[in-house]
Amino acid sequence: MPKVPQGKYNLKSIKGSAPTLIFLIYRYSDQRLKYSTGLYVNPKHWNRRFQKTKNLNVDDDELLEHYEELNEDLKRLKKIVAKIYREDNNISLEDFKNELDIQFKGKAPKRLRPSTNPDNFIEFIDKYIEEAKQNPNGKRGTYKVWITSRNHLLKYCKRFGFYDSSTYEYTLDYCDLTKTWRNEFVNSYMYNYKKLSINFAAKVMTVLNQFINEANERDLPQYWGLDPISHHKKKGWLISKTKTDKFRLTIEELQKLYDLELSGRKELARDLFLIGAYSGLRYSDFSRIRPYHLIEEKSVDIIEIRTIKTNTPVSIPCVIHLKD
Repeated sequence: MPKVPQGKYNLKSIKGSAPTLIFLIYRYSDQRLKYSTGLYVNPKHWNRRFQKTKNLNVDDDELLEHYEELNEDLKRLKKIVAKIYREDNNISLEDFKNELDIQFKGKAPKRLRPSTNPDNFIEFIDKYIEEAKQNPNGKRGTYKVWITSRNHLLKYCKRFGFYDSSTYEYTLDYCDLTKTWRNEFVNSYMYNYKKLSINFAAKVMTVLNQFINEANERDLPQYWGLDPISHHKKKGWLISKTKTDKFRLTIEELQKLYDLELSGRKELARDLFLIGAYSGLRYSDFSRIRPYHLIEEKSVDIIEIRTIKTNTPVSIPCVIHLKD
């Protein structure tokens, strides 16, 4: 058996701050396989040397959760590629891609997929998210949360019996969305298996409700001979969020940070933190401030920038001055 080649991940684009597609490049037996993973990453967060996302020091649980799952998916894909190669080191490119679609993405061969029936629940969610991505007014932050929630649904399905391995299809459907199902998804999967926080689980359930409401609006349950879904409107379906402690530094503590003698990356990290603390901007916004974002109006310096998450223009007067 020849030595198993190592694959490499390339980004579709290495410029800009928008998420870009990750491709797998795999060379074997004078063949070059280029495979779209269907996974996306911000180029600024990609570690080309280690072929995974960078270790981010950001206060964004959703982003960290997403990248943790992304790295696991990339590891899993390489294991699947090696397995396929070991079984047939002369496999054609077309067959290689088909096997990856089946084993990595869980896609059934097209001949097994129904063509006349309306979308089941999981198929509808995928279509709904894709519609949001194509909407020029859609906000990336919104459908990013939808994708995270959808991924948890798929993981739940595979672990709790809503996945048909013979047809590679997820079988969770509108008729399954009962209070009993809700309790299993929340308690058995999100709390006990994934150890998600109450507030994160609450967000997932809120997104799930949005999917259900939209499916009802499109009459999808009725196409399958069902009444509109109503369990999600009853008491006890959603999760009440818990209050979390707010942490902040005082002006005196910020001054102590400013007074520290630092250099290199530590100095840069400190300066960025102070800008974020005084401006109230998210990391995704204050980390890209450039000279052209600063204007002077009536002798006051003002930061003018459009936020990424909400696509909202903000103006922040720089009226606080640290002591030299």
